[in-house]
Amino acid sequence: MSASVLNSAWFASNLPGYWTLKRHLSNPRACQQRLLRRVLGSNAQTVIGRRYRFSAMRDVNDFQCRVPVHHYNDLYPMIEDIRQGRTNVLTRELVTHLMPSSGSTAARKLIPYTRSLQREFDRAIGAWMVDLYCRHPGLVAGRSYWSITPYQEESSHENGLTVGYKQDSSYLGGYKQRLVAPLMAVRENLSRIQDVESFRYATLLELLRCSDLRLISVWHPSFLTLLMDELDGFWDSLLRDINDGTISPPTKLLPCMREGFEAKPDRDRRNQLARVNCVDARSIWPRLDVVSCWGSGHAKGALSELRRYFTGVTFQQKGLIATEAFMSLPFGKDESDNWLHPLAINSHFFEFLDDEGRVKRADEIRLDQEYQILVTTGGGLYRYAMNDRIRVNGYVGRTPSIEFIGKVDSVTDFYGEKLNDRFVASIIDSLVVNLCGRVPFAMLAPDGAGKPERYTLYLESGAPLDHAIEDRLEEKLCANPHYAVCRRLGQLKKAKIFRVSHSANQQYLLSSATDGKRLGDIKPVKLSNRRDWSAIFSGGYLA
Repeated sequence: MSASVLNSAWFASNLPGYWTLKRHLSNPRACQQRLLRRVLGSNAQTVIGRRYRFSAMRDVNDFQCRVPVHHYNDLYPMIEDIRQGRTNVLTRELVTHLMPSSGSTAARKLIPYTRSLQREFDRAIGAWMVDLYCRHPGLVAGRSYWSITPYQEESSHENGLTVGYKQDSSYLGGYKQRLVAPLMAVRENLSRIQDVESFRYATLLELLRCSDLRLISVWHPSFLTLLMDELDGFWDSLLRDINDGTISPPTKLLPCMREGFEAKPDRDRRNQLARVNCVDARSIWPRLDVVSCWGSGHAKGALSELRRYFTGVTFQQKGLIATEAFMSLPFGKDESDNWLHPLAINSHFFEFLDDEGRVKRADEIRLDQEYQILVTTGGGLYRYAMNDRIRVNGYVGRTPSIEFIGKVDSVTDFYGEKLNDRFVASIIDSLVVNLCGRVPFAMLAPDGAGKPERYTLYLESGAPLDHAIEDRLEEKLCANPHYAVCRRLGQLKKAKIFRVSHSANQQYLLSSATDGKRLGDIKPVKLSNRRDWSAIFSGGYLA
């Protein structure tokens, strides 16, 4: 069946959800109230529902008065009960699997997934895709790449409950996932390749074979930059494999796995590619229309690096998406033709905490104000603190459009200095604004074996740097009284600048992946807790 037919069928299957969201965007309060009543009514007889008396709640005010804000550690005992096989704990529905997610307070969190949560994600993805296809109708005629990352499937020892997805397109779920499977440019079994170099080779081989690639969807921009950086070194071998229908990665694959990537020899495609520039994505995939990835918050620098490979291609910044919830989606544009990202108001129930700790509903948050976001989902999270800080940057209908600013709970505190991501981000922004040229990467981290000696700003910049920027960094850090006390007491030495010579985003991504994090879970930060970045980044301290 042709790509146009399959894409059209998927498009049509998502139209009802698209029109429903469009209608709800004009009345977010009513939509959110209905959604909350449905979630509470469905789960009134669960362990958590009886604890907080969901059945007696009449409105949102009751919910906010009786149910406290939850963090992962608050729910951990109940999630462990679910992992042991207990049912009716957070949701009446059975938990289909546990999805791993990284966090700053826990090395790994396990988030319960139900069919209701799957449908909540699907509603947002479907509306997003319909809007995107309406704006870029050429997408209907070709295939797509939704990022796949190396994955090792786990099961709990207690009841065989599956942990994790195999690929990001699994968020679609159900018959829609089966419908779009033939439209994927890269095969699902790619996730079984654990060697990173071989994984990249196989990914590139699959993508190069796909002459009708129209859409690329990844998470961190550096994931795609890393792939493109490898093309030049692999190019001749990749062309031979396309010509012969074989696969020749740096590390040999097992025969059973190698057979899964062999294809019909394609001399015509090989000859096409032999005539193009291997660092120009548009010449490799002339019909490529859209690249979707993170681009807000601290991913802006990585996005600017990626653009050099994809001239003439539309970049769409993803909404705010996490393992726990689908919080916003690209849907419409403002007067300056910038994408807007309204709340996914018919997926989850949202609340917002302002700087004074006051709780606001979705229809109560205001333009240019910043908030911390709370979610209530069909997966059993109730008033769950995402620890994401957002800013309202516009409206679609009467629904706020939000952008990600940074993490709330990213804090370093070795001696009582209490530095947080938001404070550090403001310092870095004020420092780099006066630098000439691009600054694709900037991150502060403790530096030194054992307990750190100082904080170091890791900076990749084309601008000349001198010790004046170190003085300004130290001055701004000392505006935090806790940090200033640590400096006066000699617990911390003066902050330094480490100039990264090249590819900081890629080095950050690769090193974070070796910590066991799934590539799709790695989010860029301005403040890191790790103390070994000086041994990871190429470059050196200012002399």
